[in-house]
Formats: sequence, structure tokens, C-alpha cells
Amino acid sequence: MNLRNFIRINRARFFLFSILAILSPLLTIAMTALVQIETNIILSRNLPNFLIISAISLTVGIMFYALFSLTQYLLLAQTQDLNNSVREKIVDHYFHDDRDHPVSKIQNRLTNDLELINDNYYGSLLNLIFGVVQLIAIIIYLIMLNWVLLITICIIVAISLALPKLIEKPLQKANKLISTSNEIYLDTLNDWLRGLDQLRQFAAGAKLFSVTQNASKKLEDATVKQTTYTKLLNAINGIASALFGLIIFVLTGFLVKNGLVQMSTLLIVGNFRFYLNQAI
Repeated sequence: MNLRNFIRINRARFFLFSILAILSPLLTIAMTALVQIETNIILSRNLPNFLIISAISLTVGIMFYALFSLTQYLLLAQTQDLNNSVREKIVDHYFHDDRDHPVSKIQNRLTNDLELINDNYYGSLLNLIFGVVQLIAIIIYLIMLNWVLLITICIIVAISLALPKLIEKPLQKANKLISTSNEIYLDTLNDWLRGLDQLRQFAAGAKLFSVTQNASKKLEDATVKQTTYTKLLNAINGIASALFGLIIFVLTGFLVKNGLVQMSTLLIVGNFRFYLNQAI
């Protein structure tokens, strides 16, 4: 499974997905621009223009949520079609290679391994495109506002992107451990449930529960470990986002005070903080 196969499974649908994935973040920046315009209109107390710009903002917001939902659906459909194709090839391979394969290994490859790939690779494709386009749009918008804000944002982005590297390798090991533990768990279930009649005959149900509990505990521990690293990564990003957001807000207040940017910039800088964290 790779990106080339992902594209080939349905080229037209992938092309439409790519267009919508690029258009969606542009609409978020457009909504931010409309908020700034709306704020300036409020400060000038122009009611007719305020009603017009509010209607435009509502329309753009509806368009964004509709297009983003459609983008998610296209990604899911593309992923499922690829999964079906891969499963067919895996089953065909196991059927024709004239070798004895553990059922647990086959089950693991057809379920858990594919789910890991979907969640950590194809599922992140939309986030990747969305984030990159959003970062570029933010940079262009900030160039039009003030170069000091642009430089500050770029430094923050560079630092924030470097922070996840601290736990990248442990997280990769945790993902691999889940796959291995899941395979062992399925193998254990297969071996013991195959002799279920003998277990009933000798009333050895307690032994069955003991063995399966031990195998499931290893899978549970592996999942907890992966979750811990994921939450730690989220915490690092969250703390960094809050700190950097405060820096941007204070800097914007200084620029407003000195007449270098409009008062409305102070309102939308919070949006930039959110979008920056989302893009990273």
C-alpha cells in the first residue's frame, strides 16, 4: 500500500478530493478576512454594510462545512476501495502460495494492520493537505498585514514542528508493539478455542480465561502505551500553542498601539493562533 496505489484506485475521485482539500482551508482564511472587514464596519457603525458582510460570512461558512464534509467522505470512500483491493490480494496470496499460515497472522493483516495504516497514513492525508495550504494562506495574509507578525509566526511554526520529534521514535515503537500484541492475542484465541470441547470435558475454563486474559493484558498495555505517547504529543502541542498564542496576541497589541495595524487585527489574531495550531 502506497500513495500511488491510493491515487490509482479512483483517479477522478482523488482529483476532486485534492481540489476540495485545497479549497477548504482557503475558505477558513476567507472567513477570517470577512471577520476583519466586519469588525471595521462595526467600528464605523455602518449598518447596511454590516448586514451585507454578515450574509456573505454566513454563506462562506456554510460552504466550508459542506465542502469539508464532502472531502472527508471522498477520502473515506477512496480508502475503503483501496482496503478492499488490498484484502483481495492478501487473501489470494495466502490461498495460492501452498503454505500453512497461522489464522491469527492473516486476521491481523486483514484488520488491525490495515486500520493502523488508515489511521496513521491515509487518514492523515487530508490533515496534511489542509495544514500545508492553511499555513501558506496564513503567511500570505500576514505579509499583507505586517512583516513583524509574519516573522514571528514563521519562528513559532519552526519551533512547534520540531517539538514532536522528541517522542517520534517511541510512538513508532508503540504502534509496532500494538500490531505484534494483537497478532499474539489472536493466535492465542485461535489455539485455545480450537480445543474448546476438551476444555469443557475437563472443566478447564479457568485456564482458558487465565491464558486469554494474559494475552489481552499485553495488548491492552501496548494500547495504553501508544495512547500515552499520543496524549503527550498533544499536550506538548497544546502548551506550545497557548504560549505562542499569547506572544502573538501581545505583539499584535503593541502593533495596534503604535498604529502599524488596524484595531480589527487584534480580534482576528486569535483565529490565526487556532489555525496555526490546527495546521501544525
